[in-house]
Amino acid sequence: MRGYYVVTLTVLLTPCAAHAGDASSAELRKVAGVVQAGWAALQKCMPSLQVDYEVRSNAAGRGTKLTFHAQYTWRTRGDDRYVVVARHVPTAPDDKPTQEEYVFAGNPFYQFNLARVPGAREWRLDKALPESNPATSQHNENYLPSTYVRDIARPWSHFRTPDSQPLHELFLSDTYSVENLAPSPVNPAWTRVQGTRPAKLGPNGKSEPKLVGWFDIDLQAGGCCRGMDVKRVYKAYTLGEQHTHAVQVGECGAVLLVKDVVTVTSEAGGRVKNDGYGEWSFLYKVDDRVPESEFTLAAFGLPEPPFASRRRSFLWLYLAVGALASGIAAWSVRRKVARGRNAGM
Repeated sequence: MRGYYVVTLTVLLTPCAAHAGDASSAELRKVAGVVQAGWAALQKCMPSLQVDYEVRSNAAGRGTKLTFHAQYTWRTRGDDRYVVVARHVPTAPDDKPTQEEYVFAGNPFYQFNLARVPGAREWRLDKALPESNPATSQHNENYLPSTYVRDIARPWSHFRTPDSQPLHELFLSDTYSVENLAPSPVNPAWTRVQGTRPAKLGPNGKSEPKLVGWFDIDLQAGGCCRGMDVKRVYKAYTLGEQHTHAVQVGECGAVLLVKDVVTVTSEAGGRVKNDGYGEWSFLYKVDDRVPESEFTLAAFGLPEPPFASRRRSFLWLYLAVGALASGIAAWSVRRKVARGRNAGM
């Protein structure tokens, strides 16, 4: 009899659990759909969206003096031209900047990194590659210094995880396990998605850590994330990030991030350490008329790379051949029409 009761309970309870899981899964897909639509609207704006942003931070945590100040300028034109300038700003009259200024840029013919020491007039070429790295695509971590990859992507972090994965891709992933889907305790109008993504291999072949935590999604504001508390779990340590996002609808119609308040922690050997606090602010302008010359080495007083001229030559040859082919086709059509008219006469 004891076994009979156990079997009966299993039969009765299992359908209930499956039904609840299906409901959560359907609701998560609905949330992911709104997030994806908001991300698509933002991507549509990116080719003409110019951004000036900055961070004030420290390594001591909230409530202490912000001792680091950096500014970033993002300029873009279309999907394949971008330039980002990063520079350190003194926070006190006697503060002498020791960190180099950087430029990360790309155009249809090449991409490049520049650097210079504070106060220097000339830029130093760190790297130039004969390929483009569009501003709206995923950044190539093998090309950009890893410490700056996420800083450059900061204006879009209200639609991404701390390791830059688009949120809708995370929610729709077969490996993502949602543990709770309910109104947020911060604001009941937001939807809190809490779950876990196991460690995995990324698109570049590098291992990505386990992701644990929650995201507050504002379905009334294009599905953007209004706050998150996420931990990236590595073998020997854990990194935690807490974000609070302030947003607004931009003149392009997309939801834009105007402020990101970040607290970073780390945990190893059972000890939790406060690794810093930062405040990011963003200003946007829509402009699709940025001069082509701004996305080249020449704009920074450096010669164009030799492979750029070869690629331009190939491009012009391709366009010339295309134009010639179009001209021949048009001439052939006109000739056939003329023959038909003559035959009819």
